[in-house]
Amino acid sequence: MIEHTLRLIDDKGDAHDVRLAPLRVSDQSPIVVAPPLRGEWIAGDSVNNGPDAAQSARRSCRQWTRLDRSTFRDRLGPIPDGRWRAHDLERTEDKNDSYFCYGKPIYNVAAGKVVDMSDGMPENVPHSGKYAIPIDFNNAAGNHVVVQIAPDRYVLYAHMQPGTVRVKVGDRVRTGEIIGLVGNTGSSTEPHLHMHIDDQPSFLAGNGVPYEFTEGEASGPVEANVSSPTAITLGPIGPQHPFKNDYPATNALVTFK
Repeated sequence: MIEHTLRLIDDKGDAHDVRLAPLRVSDQSPIVVAPPLRGEWIAGDSVNNGPDAAQSARRSCRQWTRLDRSTFRDRLGPIPDGRWRAHDLERTEDKNDSYFCYGKPIYNVAAGKVVDMSDGMPENVPHSGKYAIPIDFNNAAGNHVVVQIAPDRYVLYAHMQPGTVRVKVGDRVRTGEIIGLVGNTGSSTEPHLHMHIDDQPSFLAGNGVPYEFTEGEASGPVEANVSSPTAITLGPIGPQHPFKNDYPATNALVTFK
């Protein structure tokens, strides 16, 4: 057990001790699941996996997106520094279907039962600075599916395209079954898939738990600058190597087949 006590100072200078609920330390090995996507993706948002992650529910989460650069040809050698774009330069960035990942199938990662889902939320306009509807605790995941795959293990797939969720609460789903399409709903600024495994069936509550993917190919960690609203500047991307039962590094270039 890990226990914490916070000492807070109020506006009068008086100290107050707040004891947090004890956290049980698990010695369980990471659960191994199949890939949620097919093709080549960037495994982003590892900031939530660090020890100082602000939201425990989003630890071990991934924000999956597809990027493109016209000079990206040789997968065997390192890719030099450069600007990668998530959308087609021949189309406007404020259209969801301009993004390379938009509408791609989302595959269920392990057999289980659908315990929560939502569909019908309208899509956001990419990088418009506002959401289609006000965002709160209950709808931050947008159109989504939650599948229980083991006791206290729930897989969340978030931000799906409206009208594409293919399952309902109570359904039994197989590994590899398509459950929806990548979209841009809820707390999302552009199309991508948010996926994590939690100990509760909630987007923000509970604790994210570690997991690994059965197999794929991945580069090592990649430095990324996301300060630009239109492009992600990535550092050098080294060659991809096959992996089994592992978790991709920060911003790795990952291929799932």
